[in-house]
Amino acid sequence: MRFVRIFFACLIFIWGLCFKSFSQEFNFESYNQDNGLSPLYIYDISQGPKGRIFLGTEGGVVVFDGYTFLKFNTSDSLSEDIVLSLQITKNGSIVLGHFQEGITIGENGKYHKVKSKTLTGIKISGFAEHNSGKIFIALAFKSNDLLRV
Repeated sequence: MRFVRIFFACLIFIWGLCFKSFSQEFNFESYNQDNGLSPLYIYDISQGPKGRIFLGTEGGVVVFDGYTFLKFNTSDSLSEDIVLSLQITKNGSIVLGHFQEGITIGENGKYHKVKSKTLTGIKISGFAEHNSGKIFIALAFKSNDLLRV
């Protein structure tokens, strides 16, 4: 009886080897300076309601529509060029968290700084939007706090 079990176990094993394993293959397309993406470091990424990709980078926020990269930085009213985190809100606004200069809010392609002594010199590590529409802000390094706006 033991011989029969071993025989069938070996038979099933060999039968399994006869079938080709299938795995999904992914094709990656690289975007870099050659394609128009100039900042060296990308810290965060999110997709907006119109399908555009927003990148938080060392040189500001970069918006990619699938064809071209549009860059926004301090000359476009960002609080700072280093964008560590970003959040697309339910109403389509974008909230940017900076390395040391607080928050910038973007609406309809226009950006404005949020002035707050609480956020000056603090690294913004992340955002989350609550069902109520309130934004939670995660602070990092210097003050590991959670704020609600």
